[in-house]
Amino acid sequence: MKIHLKKGIDKLRFGMTPSDVENFFGKPSRELIDSDDENELIWEYADQKLRLTFYQNEGDRLGYMRSSNSNLTINGFKIIDNKIEDVKSQIDSNPESWEEEDYDSFNTYFLESAWLTLNVEYERVTDIELGVPFKNEDEYDWPQ
Repeated sequence: MKIHLKKGIDKLRFGMTPSDVENFFGKPSRELIDSDDENELIWEYADQKLRLTFYQNEGDRLGYMRSSNSNLTINGFKIIDNKIEDVKSQIDSNPESWEEEDYDSFNTYFLESAWLTLNVEYERVTDIELGVPFKNEDEYDWPQ
């Protein structure tokens, strides 16, 4: 599963509707509304270890992806269970580009320019979060 920064994963692209995704990927294993935000419809694909979030207040468009699929790659480099420093260097080696948060039992590394978060335990990437980037404070930069 190839990550395309600012665009999506494999053929899943930001801006797709639920019917677009269903045509490509089939029915989800689970479907729910985010308990913290009723405007977010979440589809989960258990076998692919993939969670997709559709923004209902943005025309039901796909705007966020989270995955722990061991086949995730970027620039041909596998991400899951690799050392965080190795993964960061494959994406953006400038340490100033990454924002790090420490949550005691895990860390996150956020690259705002790509709206990518790497979640890390024991210095290894456990999963990724990829969101549609912002054009400005109020507007998403939906891919064309």
